Amino acid sequence: MKVRKIVAGLAAVSMLAAFSAQVVAAADTVTVTASKVEAKAGEEVTLNIDLADVPAAGISVAEFAIKYDSSVLTDVTVEAGAIANTGVDSAEPIEGLTAFYTTVSDGVVYVNYSTGLTDSRYYITQGGTFAVVKAKVAAGAKADTYPVEIVAIDRADYQGATASTNTVKFGVFNADMTESTIYETKVTNGSVTVIDGDTPTESTEGSTDNTQGGDVVYGDVDCNGKVELLDVILLNKNLLGMEKLSDKGSKNANVNNDNAVDGTDSLFILKSLVSLVTLPVQG
Repeated sequence: MKVRKIVAGLAAVSMLAAFSAQVVAAADTVTVTASKVEAKAGEEVTLNIDLADVPAAGISVAEFAIKYDSSVLTDVTVEAGAIANTGVDSAEPIEGLTAFYTTVSDGVVYVNYSTGLTDSRYYITQGGTFAVVKAKVAAGAKADTYPVEIVAIDRADYQGATASTNTVKFGVFNADMTESTIYETKVTNGSVTVIDGDTPTESTEGSTDNTQGGDVVYGDVDCNGKVELLDVILLNKNLLGMEKLSDKGSKNANVNNDNAVDGTDSLFILKSLVSLVTLPVQG
């Protein structure tokens, strides 16, 4: 019974995340600030993504991206900050899944936070550090200031429009998870200032290519080499006519090999995340 509840909660979260805001609370504005740091070429840096003015209703869902210069910042990781560790993962433990999860691409980190719980004790209700960005300044980086920007995740808008949504999303679900409130945001971008450049460039000899080539990776809808909740969200957006899949993404999404990408595939991918099925699903 608990597993069914978890799957239902995840399904609700992934579907709601596929929509733009149902209700916009214009009177509530969350302040999002990235820190500014200095470092020498070859050194490691840490930047905080801090929140302030968190509304009384709290935050149970967030979605944004962090843009950076990948020729300057390498080995980038993002982990949950103090205020994002609300205890929700212990309250509803799901193997392989956490409320705070990220996807790192070339020059962009996609940050998502969501919980299917409706108990506000597990929401973000205070200001502080939401995310911690760690990176290494590339050897040979020129002395300069490089922006670290907090931006909306680049997704196609409704009805197949080509324009991207421009909302850095922080919000909350109502008690029965049928409606979401997305707050306004005030963003201050950060930066990394390299104060000592022109060191020898690191050799890339012996590096390996980890791309999947032409192989089908069942469930990997966004083709980033991993199967995760983001794939379910992307597939749901596609089924709602809000997002187009690449040819490879469509092949990866058809996890039951019935030559049709539909809601059944979305549910199978979701179930695979909690080890209820193994992809591809046979029969």
